[in-house]
Amino acid sequence: MKIKLIIILSILIGIQNFSFLQESKIESLEFDIHRVYPPLSITSEMLSEAKTIIDINPYYKSDWIAEYISVSLITIQNGKTILSSSQNDTLSQKQKDQIYAADTASEIKMKVSYIPKNNLKDNESRLIDFSFIIDAEQEAYFPKGTEELRTYISNNAIKYIPDTLIRGYALAAIKFSIDKDGSVVDPFVFESSGDKKIDDLLKEVICNMSDWNPAQHNNGTKVRQDFVLTIGNNESCVMN
Repeated sequence: MKIKLIIILSILIGIQNFSFLQESKIESLEFDIHRVYPPLSITSEMLSEAKTIIDINPYYKSDWIAEYISVSLITIQNGKTILSSSQNDTLSQKQKDQIYAADTASEIKMKVSYIPKNNLKDNESRLIDFSFIIDAEQEAYFPKGTEELRTYISNNAIKYIPDTLIRGYALAAIKFSIDKDGSVVDPFVFESSGDKKIDDLLKEVICNMSDWNPAQHNNGTKVRQDFVLTIGNNESCVMN
């Protein structure tokens, strides 16, 4: 009789522990808002310390190049296109000044014409071109604070997501932008939760957020920035 009682108690404790783990899983559903960076951007501080192209573009492959033909820098200044050229990947102070003088938040382009490093008999010239922007010194932020924002999302969306919906390495993602006036614009489902009603709820919660403080450069120019709300496993490949 004692043995049966011990077995029954063990089963009941196991069930309670399983129930606790399930509740903990539901409560610990991960979510966060992340900044979505442009394909290539640098800070003013990075530019001030930059000496070569690779300091601006870490993906630039200088070891591909046997000989430079020209390096062109193209910027927009007061609405007009400014073009200058140099003979190698070293950034002169004149080029830096040209970048600093570019219209705030405008796209800056570099075109590198070169002879590739290879053993081909007919070694024709190639072109590497890329664009970048100078990131705003002040990133957009929610004025009521991160904790207030998390509470709002949790109370209005996360608690309504079934614990069976986003599991394992699954990840739901809603992208949106904070416009120059701080308003939330262009929300869309980047990665579905698997349930259209939940997707619509997440979009609605994003749309109904109160205004943010917009991103701003030191000169006072406000710019748009992109963000994403993710729900689920942050180790998912979707995070890239």
